Amino acid sequence: MLYLKRFIIINAYLFLALAGNAQARLGVSGGGGLDGTVSLRAAIPLEISINKTLSIQSGMVFQQRHNAQLLPGLGYEHDYRQPTIAYLGIPVFLKARLDLHSLWVYALAGPQIDYGLSFSANYLEDGFYGYEKLDFETFQVARLDFGMNIGAGFEKEISNNCKIFAELLLTFNFHDIDKSASYEVFNESRIFNLGFLLPLHR
Repeated sequence: MLYLKRFIIINAYLFLALAGNAQARLGVSGGGGLDGTVSLRAAIPLEISINKTLSIQSGMVFQQRHNAQLLPGLGYEHDYRQPTIAYLGIPVFLKARLDLHSLWVYALAGPQIDYGLSFSANYLEDGFYGYEKLDFETFQVARLDFGMNIGAGFEKEISNNCKIFAELLLTFNFHDIDKSASYEVFNESRIFNLGFLLPLHR
């Protein structure tokens, strides 16, 4: 948790410093996984333009991640089906854009750090589905996770420097979230997002 707090403070300081001297946009985006690993991704992105083709993007991201690799560590008290961890994270992207006249296409990449807010699982018992909140420490699952995002998308300015965008993100996490010596569990996913960005300065 200490690393997350430091990351948030440093990230916020840098972005506030940049935002005062550059074109900044704030927005909302939402999406989900294309492979069943993420049921919901909601974000408040903040984008700082360096020049016409380069920008830095950060913000806050909420994700509901499902990872079947956690199932062996949950035991056999119930017939567990879908372990879910809700994460609050902060990504930092470097974004490069190419002008195609009617719209822009872009590529982006950068690290992300996540903190697990809750851990739960669905299970099947006597023909009925149930839901159980689980404890991170009891099942030796790490709250903290970090990895890398790479992606591509397109965006279009609609009016007054407002932009809409669609993108595909691939996430590769480097941290083994299973703290036991028996398994190695990594979060990976393919995510599709839609969103918009509004200028902070007119």
